[in-house]
Amino acid sequence: GGLSRESGFDLPFAHHIELGDAAGLALVCLAGFIACPYLDLTFHRARQLTSDNDAKFAFGIGFGVFFASMIVLTLFYAQRLSRFDTSEGNFSNIGFWLLATHWLVQMTYTVHVHAAELQRQAESRDDAGMMRSGLGLWLAIALAAGLGMTFGGDHGFAFHGRSFGEAGYRIFMSFYGLLFPAYVLLAIGERRVSLVAWLGISAIASPFYWLAFLEGRMPWAIAGVGVIVAGAVFARQFTPAATVSPTE
Repeated sequence: GGLSRESGFDLPFAHHIELGDAAGLALVCLAGFIACPYLDLTFHRARQLTSDNDAKFAFGIGFGVFFASMIVLTLFYAQRLSRFDTSEGNFSNIGFWLLATHWLVQMTYTVHVHAAELQRQAESRDDAGMMRSGLGLWLAIALAAGLGMTFGGDHGFAFHGRSFGEAGYRIFMSFYGLLFPAYVLLAIGERRVSLVAWLGISAIASPFYWLAFLEGRMPWAIAGVGVIVAGAVFARQFTPAATVSPTE
């Protein structure tokens, strides 16, 4: 069975959602939302500058109100945006420009705060010069890739019915659903597993993510998340606890 409009569960798109698909996507999202904040330097900065009670309030409002509202609003405008044909130059829709302005403001602020934290960390490691020289290049590449996927059109490319932009976006999001959660599970704590183990476990799990997100067989994501969790538990059993000196 599944969730459909006939059952009273109404969504802006998707007439029918299989429970296996929903379970696979939910597990990937859960892994990403739990693990990825550990790698966000802006979160660490916000926590360092707030007390225990203030931190609970700030992160509760940030995740429970602002971030949640953005996800819900995306759900509602995604279907309409998917019908917008950029190849014909149809940019007269006021809603499109409001959305584009929102994206631009959000991306500008996000890049600014992350760049500031990366620069601060680089200065503490005395590699600020390398940081300054490489950050601008990587940001330019990321921006160009994003604009290309958004406005470049499909140019006849299709993979299992997915456009170039959608396929590229799904591959990009694998960092948040696969590589980052696997890294956090392996790197945080007393038993820090090697880079080889991280890459190996990610490689074993990647075919399941490919089947789920590129070929549309979402239940395979359950196996992908299972590989990450089981691989992390197994690898930690054979990794000695790190020895930390009293001065560190």
